[in-house]
Amino acid sequence: MAVPTFVNVGTAQTGSGSPLSNTGAPASRSTDDIEVSAFIANAAIASEISVSGSGWLLIGAWQFDGASDKTLALAWRRYNGTNVNPSWNFTTATSCYSRRWARRGCWTGGTPVAVIGTPGTCSMST
Repeated sequence: MAVPTFVNVGTAQTGSGSPLSNTGAPASRSTDDIEVSAFIANAAIASEISVSGSGWLLIGAWQFDGASDKTLALAWRRYNGTNVNPSWNFTTATSCYSRRWARRGCWTGGTPVAVIGTPGTCSMST
């Protein structure tokens, strides 16, 4: 199988309340492309994050290691020719950001995403 390729990225959305649901769609998508959406919040809200919208599935949500007031969450969807925005849902009002992109050439027989091991904290640096 070939290595999946980057298709495009949509426009970012910022907000301060739930739901955050108008993340720009990446251009040039084709059926069976995988869309990935990232959500970042300026609060420790990993335990209250969910995503909705037809086909969108939560990969996970994590607190940033060393920055207990930051959260990263990821979700994916297989594009079927219809645009569906992910709706990021949470209860704590906080400033947040979402963006999504598409990849082509991913496995089409089920879930193209695997979380290896037990998710814990996410280590990131700026």
